[in-house]
Amino acid sequence: MKTLKLAAVIAVFGTMFFTSQTLAGSLSDSNALLVTQAKTELKPHLKLSKIEPLSKLNSSPKAHDANNIDVLLTQISQDLDKGDFQKALEGCNAVLKIDENNFPAYFFRGFTYSQLGEYQTAIADFEQAIRIDPSSAYPYFGRGFANVHLEKYRESLADFQQTIKTEPEFAHAYFWRGIALANLAQTDEAKSDLQKAAELYQKQGNPEAAEQALNVFKKIETA
Repeated sequence: MKTLKLAAVIAVFGTMFFTSQTLAGSLSDSNALLVTQAKTELKPHLKLSKIEPLSKLNSSPKAHDANNIDVLLTQISQDLDKGDFQKALEGCNAVLKIDENNFPAYFFRGFTYSQLGEYQTAIADFEQAIRIDPSSAYPYFGRGFANVHLEKYRESLADFQQTIKTEPEFAHAYFWRGIALANLAQTDEAKSDLQKAAELYQKQGNPEAAEQALNVFKKIETA
């Protein structure tokens, strides 16, 4: 059984799932499904509707804090869109000073740390998000993704399994679980996951992602 090193995967697949535009505005085809799903998942926690100017915010302290959080989360989303990760981190920290149990702030901050390659720090934030809302698929995916990049392949498997249990058509989870399995020398299982990812990408209108998943599949066969 042969393994496929992460560097070889990235050479083929790039970083198409965790780009600066994920969960923000203008999306590439490869990110559109993940972002749409994540925004739906975050909807009970996150208000991204029209935000009133600060001068019009309710004077009640509780309402003021809630409106400030909405403004900050919207700004964080825009900062991620621009690739301004330092500003996004500052925004997340500001939200958490107001509400220490804010699910989207932990998720966004975990995402931001992943973008910066600070995977262990990202994991801590994803775990906080899981503590707050264990029913959401996205922090599990984030933690699994970070663990793959830390080469903690076995640890990532349970997170991808939980992601798939919650979101059975989460193509990215199949893809990255396939990578983890390949690095654990479970070649047949890895190929099955990559094939499933390719099918889902195709079904979801991401032919480029489907093709790249199949390219990784072929690399496993010839590794």
